Amino acid sequence: AGKQHVQATPEHIAKLRETFEVQKDSNSKEGELLTKFWWMITETTLGRFITANNCDLEGAQKQVLSHLEWRGEYDVDQVLTEDFSDMAARNELYWRSFDDQGHPVLVWNASRHNGDEVSPERYTRYFVYLLETGQKDFFGGPEKPGHFCVLVNAKGAGRKNLDFPMMKTAGPIIELNYPERQYRTYVVSVG
Repeated sequence: AGKQHVQATPEHIAKLRETFEVQKDSNSKEGELLTKFWWMITETTLGRFITANNCDLEGAQKQVLSHLEWRGEYDVDQVLTEDFSDMAARNELYWRSFDDQGHPVLVWNASRHNGDEVSPERYTRYFVYLLETGQKDFFGGPEKPGHFCVLVNAKGAGRKNLDFPMMKTAGPIIELNYPERQYRTYVVSVG
């Protein structure tokens, strides 16, 4: 199992929501962000960020505000309208059914990855696209407590498939903006 965090309680969630309600009504940068993305300030979203910060409400508050700022700067709405048919055609990274506990499974065929063919930025935008569409299609939206599994098919993968620039670009985005979403990672050799 992965790293375990102290779980958010309803009291933690209520307190952080109250803090955000006050900030939302202020004439500040944070207030503008919260007004724009208020639809994201759900019990489940707050719970995920609070849990990711081991119930440190100040840390969770900073991470949520940073996430909202990132959503605007990264223009996640634009990412959702981009044409990723080239990436889908690679059959490298895609959603595929559910595990035996009902978690959606994101498959990564590692042997099909070649960092020389796709820029780290393009790959990361595709990954964000998959997480956002998966959140909507499989989890029922950001207000649902859905978790997903990653199934890494390592069959035929080797050093040539390692892509440190992509990991360096995608890693922080995933960790800081999609906390407490990934349930498990399985590495297998299939096919």
